[in-house]
Amino acid sequence: METLFQTILRTSWQAAIVVGLVLAAQWIFRHRLSKAWRHSLWFLVMLRLVAPTLPESSFSLFNVSRLASTASPAEPVEPRRPAESGMLTAPGRLTAAEPAAPTLLPVDNAPVERAKPTLAEADTTTPRLNLWSVAAWIWLAGFTTALARILIGVALFSRRMWENRPIQDERFLRLFDECRQIAGSGKGVIAEESDAVESPALCGFLRPRLLLPSGLLDRFNDRELRFILLHELAHVRRGDVIVNWIASLLKLLHWFNPVLLLAFHRMKADRELACDELALS
Repeated sequence: METLFQTILRTSWQAAIVVGLVLAAQWIFRHRLSKAWRHSLWFLVMLRLVAPTLPESSFSLFNVSRLASTASPAEPVEPRRPAESGMLTAPGRLTAAEPAAPTLLPVDNAPVERAKPTLAEADTTTPRLNLWSVAAWIWLAGFTTALARILIGVALFSRRMWENRPIQDERFLRLFDECRQIAGSGKGVIAEESDAVESPALCGFLRPRLLLPSGLLDRFNDRELRFILLHELAHVRRGDVIVNWIASLLKLLHWFNPVLLLAFHRMKADRELACDELALS
């Protein structure tokens, strides 16, 4: 688990650098980029998060620290001394060093007392606290807590989905068919009234449902209702439902990084603006 957390941590700070580049590009080209292109730039961040291992390159932005460490000067090599090469110098001549005669020492049969370990040796024998392991367990606890909250919310929402009512209003059905022809998508989308939502929302990417709050049809006229339907069908055409699920999973994995949380918030706002732009077109 420590290796997994280290990979996620490295990917997280590298993606944070990409977030800064995306924000800078949006600010520089703010008058030239369309809403759809502003949203598309965030896919660079998602691509960095879903691909933690990329081909190595010496020109990569993430190799700055590595290049700095390799650029340090090499240590000078000291020349070998004559004594190390086995030669002894004397005045006027160079002779080979003769081996010293062996010296016989008296053997002492007394028991030898072992030396007590020094402070440095004692530190190596005592167990140390692994900070990577502690950080990995903290990350896992946060991930599990956030995942449990989402699963509970999805379960409660799915339970209330059984109370949805298909919309049978003729005015709405006529507008819905007209908007599907204009958007060129949403043929398999089912429109339902639901008490589980407070604003129009799409649910599901295999069999999408358009959920409208109860009483919405009575609060808006045909022109306003047409714009609401075109906005939601724009989500279907762009495939935003599955993108939102992938972004939610990445938010769970990188819950500790505030830069990425801000990026996903900005990405959601740009996605809504892109759908407004597509609906108005």
